[in-house]
Amino acid sequence: MAFCLGYSEPETGSDLASLRTRAVRDGDSWVINGQKLWTTGAHRSNWVWLAVRTDPDATPRHTGITVFLVPMDTPGITVQRHTALSGEVSCTVFYDDVRVPDSLRVGEAGGGWKVITDALAGERIVMGNIAAALHRQLDDLLAVVRADPGATVGPRGSARRQRLGALAVGVQANRALVATAIRAAAAGTGARVEAPMAAVMGGELAEEFGEAVLDILGPDAALSAAADGVPGGGVFEYGLRLAVTYVIGGGTNDIQRGLIARGLGLPR
Repeated sequence: MAFCLGYSEPETGSDLASLRTRAVRDGDSWVINGQKLWTTGAHRSNWVWLAVRTDPDATPRHTGITVFLVPMDTPGITVQRHTALSGEVSCTVFYDDVRVPDSLRVGEAGGGWKVITDALAGERIVMGNIAAALHRQLDDLLAVVRADPGATVGPRGSARRQRLGALAVGVQANRALVATAIRAAAAGTGARVEAPMAAVMGGELAEEFGEAVLDILGPDAALSAAADGVPGGGVFEYGLRLAVTYVIGGGTNDIQRGLIARGLGLPR
């Protein structure tokens, strides 16, 4: 069963409490109208985990949100495909008088925020686990460097060697942080602080890794696998394209920092 996430909207990206897609009760059903953006995989999903506003007058805003499990073949759903820089297909999805039975509601009406935040904690752990891909890229980078250390990183104590060492430390630290977040989630605490910490570090490390590879290997690192003799077989070029996803997806790093600060009891 393939799922996609119906969260972000044209005017509501990381600030999900402001979402506008509406669901109005009609007997034993709800009628949904609105639009979602960046719904990755919607074109091949069976279901959408859909967050909608069921109480437009609720205060605070997040108390008026409800989550539904909606079959993607429900009449009134239209999917437009867009190919992202990473190569993934991320869709715009329109909901026009989509009728959903109340039996497909997840949790209480107006109680969707807890469902969303618990699910987002899991997503942020996944985002932070870009560390796994970076670990593999690090192995590939080390293989290229070992073939010609002098031309790639220079003598001992050079800035490039130090940068390579810092990348290795960062990858291992991010892996440890992801593991901590997983343990917190398994313990039932929801990883409300650990998950966004892992996501922030993973996204920033992915960008730093891409910049470092360009510094160490030069422009060849930006060549794709289609070119001949590319260092790492094109893995670094793909990593460069993918990196931006991890500072935006699941909530921008600015939003994540706000969550971390709140979780630590820091002032707004």
